[in-house]
Amino acid sequence: MELRRTSSAGDVRSRGFILVQIDGLAWRALLEAIRRRRAPFLGRLVRRHRGRALHRFSHLRPGVPATTPKVQAELLYGKEQRFPGFRYLRRSTGETVYFGNAFDVARIEANDFAGHFGILQNSGSSYFNIFDGSADLARFSTSGVGAGTIWATPKKRLRQGPYLLWMWLRTLPRVTWRTLREIALEVFDVVRAFVRHEPNRGHFSFVIRSMANILQGEITVAAMREDIKAGTRHLFINFIGYDKAAHLRGPLHPFAFWSLKLIDRDLRRLYRMAMKSTACRYDFFVMSDHGMVPSRPIAIDAGMEFEELMNQELAARGYEGPPLLLRATGNLAHLYLSSDEHLDHDAVVARVPALEGVLSRSKYVGWWVSRAGDRLRIVRDGAVHFVQSSDAPTPRLDADLVRDLWKLLALEDSGDVVIFGAREPEFAWNFLDEYGCHGGDEPEEQDAFVVHPDGFNPEGRRLAPLDLFRFFRDEYHGGGEAQSSKGATPPPPA
Repeated sequence: MELRRTSSAGDVRSRGFILVQIDGLAWRALLEAIRRRRAPFLGRLVRRHRGRALHRFSHLRPGVPATTPKVQAELLYGKEQRFPGFRYLRRSTGETVYFGNAFDVARIEANDFAGHFGILQNSGSSYFNIFDGSADLARFSTSGVGAGTIWATPKKRLRQGPYLLWMWLRTLPRVTWRTLREIALEVFDVVRAFVRHEPNRGHFSFVIRSMANILQGEITVAAMREDIKAGTRHLFINFIGYDKAAHLRGPLHPFAFWSLKLIDRDLRRLYRMAMKSTACRYDFFVMSDHGMVPSRPIAIDAGMEFEELMNQELAARGYEGPPLLLRATGNLAHLYLSSDEHLDHDAVVARVPALEGVLSRSKYVGWWVSRAGDRLRIVRDGAVHFVQSSDAPTPRLDADLVRDLWKLLALEDSGDVVIFGAREPEFAWNFLDEYGCHGGDEPEEQDAFVVHPDGFNPEGRRLAPLDLFRFFRDEYHGGGEAQSSKGATPPPPA
């Protein structure tokens, strides 16, 4: 697939990009937000003017698992399908890897990506991302926090403290105003939930949403203003406020769209800064890493976590072995019978004969997949399908999903059985305590997008994160010929 150059010739400024990720936003959710006037800037960005749109959108399929770590590893480093999920069991140690744990992420970044080419190297900054993409400055990245660096500053800054203080004082009036507005919104939502008899979804969301919206909306945008003035060529910021609100309330909840409206305002500020830059000619991109499906927690409905429920039902059917372990990513869960080695279907049946009966009778389980020798064994809608190769189609499973499943189950740390939550007409069952989830292959979860300059994707094809990596590598790093700023040589063009 060929993605084309986006800027015209004749401009003497250096050329770069600003890539903005709105975490967790599905394209259909964005269209609904535009309809509700919660994303006016994004609506104008793709609206045709005088018969032509300056920006267009392309569909982006994140793949399975539909998670930020998977997408960012492919987008930033070109490393395909590295992680079984947002949570999984590391078989070599028996420990749980959780991408919400900054120390886990720091170890992964150091072990898997240190010295590798990243699209943010050589004059790049990263904000609020899982991985730093070899950026010169990574601020509030999960891996940076785990490594002890929350807010990196340029080498010319004598101390981080005074620099942060200056940034804080500069943004204090707007931060104060937005904090008061968040408090008022939280009080309003509490009262509305009480009047409507909505389920108690907790109100710690105020802290999470406020931190995401205020820190990113003010301090980070102020820092990006400095980057743009300095002509930093490769900028990538991940806005997480919508994702946090959507997990806690649902992807179409007014709370989530309120966070999106704040993001939309900050996008407008960034776009204006970029267009006025005299130091660099920026191409402006907006993307989402995955979508999100409305969900209901299994634990709320069943009165216990699915792992406990499953082990209880197995014990009632005579199973006396060690408890089975479940590591969940939304409506996708890895089931481990052994932490030492992969077990195929025959070994699973030999150890836990009642397992398939328990899964098939559970209203919370939609379908599941395991290995059967050199084949995949997929159980869906009461039928068993054996897939011989990664390109073989199978009923109700498209070719892209089959390829994802092959790669997923080939990972050393994937589960012995991978379970997908059942889908109801209005929601999916969630293995976690969330009202919006992602991880699986529901249409909403695979409904990511890229808003890009006109001419970027002339064929209008559905993209994958690796397509974006190749484009940014070839377009802004000379086809991968430039030497890595961190000592490694980029891979050759695909």
